[in-house]
Amino acid sequence: MARYCFYCGRALTAGERCHCKDPSKEGNYESAGPGKKKESTDGSTSYSYQTAGASGGFDGRSAGFGGASAGAKTRSATRTRHTSGTAWNKTNSSTVQRFMERAGRVQKSLFRVRTFLDQIRTTLPNITRSFASGIQYITRPASKIRQESMRVRIPYSYLNIALFSVLSGLLALLMSRSGSPLFSNMLTLVFGSHQSFLFSNPLLSFFGLSALAFMFIVTMGASFYIAARFSNRKPTYRKIMDLLSISLVYMELMELFVLITILLGSRGSMSLLIVSLLLMGVTHLLSFRNALGLTEDTVFFFLIFVYIFCYILFKFLLYMTAQLLILI
Repeated sequence: MARYCFYCGRALTAGERCHCKDPSKEGNYESAGPGKKKESTDGSTSYSYQTAGASGGFDGRSAGFGGASAGAKTRSATRTRHTSGTAWNKTNSSTVQRFMERAGRVQKSLFRVRTFLDQIRTTLPNITRSFASGIQYITRPASKIRQESMRVRIPYSYLNIALFSVLSGLLALLMSRSGSPLFSNMLTLVFGSHQSFLFSNPLLSFFGLSALAFMFIVTMGASFYIAARFSNRKPTYRKIMDLLSISLVYMELMELFVLITILLGSRGSMSLLIVSLLLMGVTHLLSFRNALGLTEDTVFFFLIFVYIFCYILFKFLLYMTAQLLILI
């Protein structure tokens, strides 16, 4: 069996000793075959190491590139979050800024309106005071009715009665022309065959109906004056007309509303006028009870007597008016 040198790998014969480690004979005992094989092996090994090193260097560069890519992605994600947060903050701040600008404009508008109202109140104190007093008929009606009923004299009470008469005449003329069923039947009962006079002479019809409404108020005032005398109260006729003018406020509001609906194309609503009559009765209850110092039972019978007597008296006046039209 062949033996080989442990150091140089040369084949040795039986009993031969290799002198490759002897410094004086190192070059003479190198074997070409095994040496070359080892050299080739060493070279291959070296090449393998170099290749592995090269491969290791490439892997390192690849790992470094991957790490750089991961870092870039992280920085990009961080930059994206930062950009998104900045954009959201800008949007939020712009929304708040727009809201504050709108609120400032609204506040300026309110300030201008308030300044304008103050200027009007300073320039026209009587008109603004009258308007504020009139609003109280809606905001606190019972308190306002009691307050007005205790006044010695209500200014513009006769003017208020004249306004009611004009509105009533105009509304009656428009409702008769629009063909309101209930109102047309009432006109037929009152005027009979002379109802056509309302359509042929609108101007005279307007003045006639206004005078009829004014006569209704005067008749009711006379009824209240007589009933007050029977109740051992002695109010003046002017005081009675002042108390009646308080109740006409709600009648005028309803008449204005019905008049606007007729101008917009409606036939008019007689039911709203009936509701206004009920409101007028409630106003009479509060005002006459407070002004004359009547008890609830007394003022109840007081109103019943007034309404029945007013109906009889006004019916008689309508009959006399119809007879006058027949003569004409």
